[in-house]
Amino acid sequence: MSKQVLVTGANGHLGYNLTKLLVESGYMVRAGVRDKDNEIKTIHLRALDNVEIINCDITDLDQMIDASKGVSGIFHVAAFFAFSVKDPEENLIKPTVEGTLNALKAAKENGINKVVYTSSTIAMGNSSTQDHPLDENSWNVNTKIPYSIAKYRAEKQAWEFAKENGINMVSVSLE
Repeated sequence: MSKQVLVTGANGHLGYNLTKLLVESGYMVRAGVRDKDNEIKTIHLRALDNVEIINCDITDLDQMIDASKGVSGIFHVAAFFAFSVKDPEENLIKPTVEGTLNALKAAKENGINKVVYTSSTIAMGNSSTQDHPLDENSWNVNTKIPYSIAKYRAEKQAWEFAKENGINMVSVSLE
């Protein structure tokens, strides 16, 4: 075991499968979850070798900095998702954007140069044509869907922060 990485949102479907794959590939994984003592949400992670389960609230910068100390890379998978929230800006958009920026700020603070950010094709939208395909400069700015707004803002700000701070970030979009 030579490298240790942090995976935020490690107890979710994607986070768990990524954690499992990383362990199988020889990594030590620090699995960040909101509540490490929640047996129901962490039982599958506990069954894996070479996994350290830690509390990691992505909206808490100090906790993100502590969680990423000593790792060589961060896989930021965590995001807030809900079909319905009372206050979309406060309960979904802000924490997703803030959490993404906190992952990058923690990387900068700890000298970590490699961050893999899990985005969504929803950040780009679906307005491509054969003559004008979507690319890294396409943003879903006209969306009214809170989750789409959150992912668009988070990714856009993540790219800006990474560029300004010399962080090697890769964005993986899923959908």
